[in-house]
Amino acid sequence: MNNSTLVNCSGVSDVVLPSDPMFYGFLFASIALILASGLFSGLTLGMMSQDELGLRVLMESGKEHEKRHARKIYPLMQNKHLLLVTLVLCNSAVALSLPLTLDRIVPAWAAIIVSVTGILIFGEVLPQAICSRHGLAIGAFFAPAVRVLQYLTWPISYPFGRVLDRVLGTSDGEYLRRDEMATYVGLHAVEREENEEPLINNEVKVITGALSLSRKTVRTIFTPLDKTFCLPRTYILNQANIDAIESQGFSRIPMYDTDPAKLCEYLIVKSLASVHPTASLPLAACASARIRKLPVVPADLGLYDLLAVFQQERAHLAAVRDPEDTAAEDGVHTAIGVVTLEDLVEEMIGAEIVDETDRFVDVVRSIRAVNQFRRAAKHEAGAAATRFIRLDSVEGAEEVILDKLKSTDSGRALRTSVNVDGEEEHDSYVVEQQGARRFVSNV
Repeated sequence: MNNSTLVNCSGVSDVVLPSDPMFYGFLFASIALILASGLFSGLTLGMMSQDELGLRVLMESGKEHEKRHARKIYPLMQNKHLLLVTLVLCNSAVALSLPLTLDRIVPAWAAIIVSVTGILIFGEVLPQAICSRHGLAIGAFFAPAVRVLQYLTWPISYPFGRVLDRVLGTSDGEYLRRDEMATYVGLHAVEREENEEPLINNEVKVITGALSLSRKTVRTIFTPLDKTFCLPRTYILNQANIDAIESQGFSRIPMYDTDPAKLCEYLIVKSLASVHPTASLPLAACASARIRKLPVVPADLGLYDLLAVFQQERAHLAAVRDPEDTAAEDGVHTAIGVVTLEDLVEEMIGAEIVDETDRFVDVVRSIRAVNQFRRAAKHEAGAAATRFIRLDSVEGAEEVILDKLKSTDSGRALRTSVNVDGEEEHDSYVVEQQGARRFVSNV
């Protein structure tokens, strides 16, 4: 009897003793099988946790090393069931082979304990813990080896994979709904060590606001007609009326012919700067006043469709009609309110936009704006003469005034070209004197 082996009653050798060189061969084989089991287990978790959609995102906008890793894994992920069957099949073969090698170097009871403990710790827990955090890099490193295993196990793995494709179907990845995406964006505003580029609150508002626009209609943002400042086409453009228009703080004002509900055009207010106030012409007859056709949209129109209308019509203002009002009298619908591009942008960014001329933060609820620009102007009224032309302090003829205007970089002096009383066009200047506008011409 050989002293290096333990012989059972039937004369068959069961356990190889350390004195036999085969002992270390079985020992190394057992260690290799445990490590292989851990590798296949980790790859199963690390690679199957990826999806085609996420890999496409990484290939397009990930970091350089993420792009490289994603390109290596992506071909394998195009047939996920084949990959799954290959990894599980290899892992099962390794797990079943381990007790056979351990049984040759330790008793049967010890082989069971060692195999279960080794597979649990080194074949499941540790590999999956590592691959759950670094699955992309590990999967990319072993991608060529996995491709070889797919070919080796093809007769078994391919039929099983095809059956799973037929029964369970295939998927390109999990697409998020708008609400889920908005929540996903909000979670990225949290500053944590894992979040390399946290979003700021304004970014979250803009993104979530843009996602919510598809569910909202014009009815949610338009200004009712009774809260809208409108002008008749016969409005006389004298000095008092021009000042009244400017005091409203609007850049565009809708217009009507006879019925205030029949909005047909709108006035671009800044064009009034070139209007001669002493002419006292009707608004519709004034050539210097820029008047544009007013687009009309139904109240149930989606906000993205509204944006398309603004872009197509090259307008910032539109009249809103009732969706049931489909028959227009004389080509003009009955308006129930107006909507502006600013209303659309405010809904998108989730905040009110207030400029230096706005009188209200919210016209519908009549919330007045605290105008910091006007308060600053009152605070610096003592220094106004150094910035603006004060006509009452100028002695001399119009030529002196014009010389001062031409030599002054004043925000209140506007050089324009107008036609006065049918005469030929000539250079003219509009200046502001103590809140009232005065027209000075270079005749």
